[in-house]
Parts: sequence; C-alpha cells; structure tokens
Amino acid sequence: MQKSSIGTELDLAILGALEVQPRIELKKVAQILGVSNSTITRRWDLMQSEGAAWTTVIPGARFLDTGWSAFVTIECDPQREQELAKALCNEPAFGTVALVTHHRQFYIDCFAPSHNEGMEMLQGIFRRLPGIRSRHISPISRVYRQANEWNNGTLATTEKQSLEDALPSASQYFLPDELDAEIVSILFSDARQSWQNIAVILGASAQTIQRRTKKLVSSGLIAFRCDSGRLSSTGLQEFSIQWSAPSLDVDVIGQMLANDPSCRISAKTIDSSNLTATFWLRNLKSAHNHENSVLNTSPRSYVQERFLTLSTIKRGGQILDAEGRRVRSIPIPILRAGKPYLPPHSSSSSA
Repeated sequence: MQKSSIGTELDLAILGALEVQPRIELKKVAQILGVSNSTITRRWDLMQSEGAAWTTVIPGARFLDTGWSAFVTIECDPQREQELAKALCNEPAFGTVALVTHHRQFYIDCFAPSHNEGMEMLQGIFRRLPGIRSRHISPISRVYRQANEWNNGTLATTEKQSLEDALPSASQYFLPDELDAEIVSILFSDARQSWQNIAVILGASAQTIQRRTKKLVSSGLIAFRCDSGRLSSTGLQEFSIQWSAPSLDVDVIGQMLANDPSCRISAKTIDSSNLTATFWLRNLKSAHNHENSVLNTSPRSYVQERFLTLSTIKRGGQILDAEGRRVRSIPIPILRAGKPYLPPHSSSSSA
C-alpha cells in the first residue's frame, strides 16, 4: 500500500490551528491560512483517517478540584516488558504510557474521577499487572501547564491571536451528571464530531449537548486537545525532569517553567521530588538550560531524576503503533460514569 505524503508545511499549520482551537470550523482555518476550504478539509480528513492526528478530550485546568491524578514510574522484568506494555495500555486510568531511559522503564500519567477512586484503583491495579518489580507514585496537587497549551509554533502571532480570541470565557464549577459523562466519553475519540451526531446517540437535543459541553469546558473540568503521534514532534526529544524544591519556591518555579514554549507539562507533586516538568526539545543541550534556570531562581532546588522518552505507546488515552499513529482510543475516566443516561422519554416509558 502506498503511503500518503502526510507532514507537509500545510499539515503542520492545520495542526497548529487545531492545537489552539480543536473544534474550530475548518473554513475559519482556511481563511486564516489563505487556503481553500476543500484543501484544508481534505488534508485534515487524511491525517485523521490514517491516525496521524486526532482531537480528543483531556482533564481540564480545574480537574483536580474533584479528580485525582499522579505520575507513576514502573520497573518490570525485562523479559515481560512487551506483555506489561500491552496491559498498561489497556488500563483506562493510565492516560499516557511511555518507555523511558530510567531504571524504571515505564513513565505513566494516571487519572481517576476522585481521590477515593484513585486510592482504590491503585490498591488493586498493580496486583493484576504482569512482571512488575517496583513502582513509584507521585500524586499531582497542582498543574501549571497542560499538554493542550503546547503548540508546534507553525502559526504566526497574528494567526494564533485570531484563534485565541474565540476561546470561551471561564465559568463557575458545577457538579456534572450522567449525561455529561456520556458526552465526554463520546467526544473522547473525536472531539470535532457534530452536536447532532452526539444528540442522536444519546437521545437528547443538539442544543442540550452543545450547552452541556460548553459548560464542561468553561468550568475547567475538561479541555479539548488536538494531538499527533509524530507530526508535531518531528525532530523533537521528550525530556522530563523531577526536582526537589523548597516549598516556598515551588509555585514560582512551576509557573516559570509553564511559560517556557518548549514545556509540555509542569506540575507540583506530593513526593520527595515535588516538581515535575516535561519538555519537547530540538537540542538536548538545551536540557541543561532548564536545569540552570531553576537553579538561578531557587538555589536550594536540585534535580532528583531526569530521563528521555524512548517511545510513547499511549498518549492521552490514544494507543499508538510503532509509527506513532493512533490505532485505538480508551477513554480516560475524567468524570464519574454513574448510571447510564436515559433520555426523558425512555425513563418515563419504563416507569
């Protein structure tokens, strides 16, 4: 089968636009980039159909108000590494699974709808996973920068600004229900699908689906994200550092790292290493610059761990093949599922 030529400058520009606004209408992207709507649509459909790029749902900026998250490193028997990798990918709670240059081979981010569910999950999950020798868990208490805030830098400042102007304003937190959980689960595999399509699946109106989704996003419970296996990260090395910093300095350092364009994730953790950051770097020499910037800001801080990502086999709930293409989605448990949603006419008819 002949491979399609994915990865052109136009493809990266489309990704850049969708990284800022994953649900923006493609005709608006066409206007910003000065390309026909049919060309933009064709290129995006091709990237999506071949698993080279996708849109999804991730925990939002206020997820930790009620949810729970942690970084986990796992050491396993080398002979069972592939077996364990498959098992880790099949666990919904493990959003991203990567092989890294660390004596614990796997680096994972983990999610649960609540603290109690996170604790219960951890007590049982490692007992059924094969080949584990040791594991280390670093619960996250604050996120300074999320992966959806990173972008590949292909858009000009004015182009990016025209997209950011359309971002929704923040609203107050609210308690989601079963319908909200169902909406998030459906959007997980394709965050760009139409409100009408979701409405047909759930037996609700398109207006209700749109209103509920916008409320989930503006409250900070969820966020949309456009991602790709290797398109955006071509030529980049993923590098993670875990620092131990004085408690009074952690927030300052965390925010400083979050303002770095190469930073993908910056978070405070409850651990001896209380600050974790991941960067996408074009040159590994610059890794030392990040260490030095933290040292200059907080001289008493020091690095606990540092490692490179060898390969990412699951990213944000999307299982990737050896070429970094999405092959399957497993929704992250962002909201408590509760009872299956029944539209009003169904509940009344069954009474």
